[in-house]
Amino acid sequence: GPKTLQRVIRFRRYYGLLQDGVGGSGAALGAGYYDQSHANRDFRAFAGTSPREHFGDGPPMAASFLSDSS
Repeated sequence: GPKTLQRVIRFRRYYGLLQDGVGGSGAALGAGYYDQSHANRDFRAFAGTSPREHFGDGPPMAASFLSDSS
C-alpha cells in the first residue's frame, strides 16, 4: 500500500545518507524521520540489523586498503 511504499522510500533515503557518511541523527532528519530512534526501528525492520551492526564501527573496507598505515 501507499504507507508501505512511503516507508520503503524513506528508508532507502536514510540508507543512502548513512552510506555517504552522514551521521545518524542528520541522516534520519534528512530522510524525513521524526527522530533517529524512529529511523533505527525502520532500519531494523527492513535490514534485519541496526545501522551500527550493518555498517560496523571501523572504516569502510576500501578505505582500509587505500590507507597509508601498512
